[in-house]
Amino acid sequence: MSRKNKFLVGVSPLGLLALSACGGGSSSGGITPAASGSATSGKAQSGPLNNATVFLDYNFNGVWDAGETKTITDENGIYKFDGDVGYGALPTSNTYQIVVTTTQDAFNQSITTDSTIGGIVSNITLIAPSGVGNAFNGGSVMVTPATTMISNLMALDASLSATDAQTKVSTALGFTAADIANGFNPLTFDAFSAIPMSGAELATYDALALKAEKTSKKIMTVVNTLAAAAEGSG
Repeated sequence: MSRKNKFLVGVSPLGLLALSACGGGSSSGGITPAASGSATSGKAQSGPLNNATVFLDYNFNGVWDAGETKTITDENGIYKFDGDVGYGALPTSNTYQIVVTTTQDAFNQSITTDSTIGGIVSNITLIAPSGVGNAFNGGSVMVTPATTMISNLMALDASLSATDAQTKVSTALGFTAADIANGFNPLTFDAFSAIPMSGAELATYDALALKAEKTSKKIMTVVNTLAAAAEGSG
């Protein structure tokens, strides 16, 4: 086992949270949007993020560049790319990541809101990683604080699959094998699902959703604290 892999196995929950403040992976060169692809959709969640900007980051620099497809979330945090040639085109290979950022008005102020706190949020960057374990073709892709942590682990170690990173993050955040068996996967779990449920299924989902929501808020609190400390130190 390499020294890097030993670090990834032994990293603490707080260490993982710190990684999520570091942004996406390094740039992989020029922007090369696909000519065509398949439609996809998903949700941006800390709580559901309304009016957030979502874009396909082809050069992995974590910021929107001209030529990268982008869209805006609705009040439920839902975004959609239609896959048409020339607009919303989605690559058929794992050559990009999905990034969510706050949307700025003409005065450079955030107009993105989180429905769970009922107010405007600022300086958020969330990422969903590319990789076989999170295939984007036609799928519903969650972009959350947990997927951001997964993306950053994969950026640290290019040999780490999305599935392996998912397991490490789930464990570090306190999700058990039973939670995973009951349907928790940080790459796909929707903590604000509108799918009808009842009985034991609803009880299981509610418990996982509450745990996921609390975890997301904890991640964002730590990230914001680290960002404020870094800004204060210059």
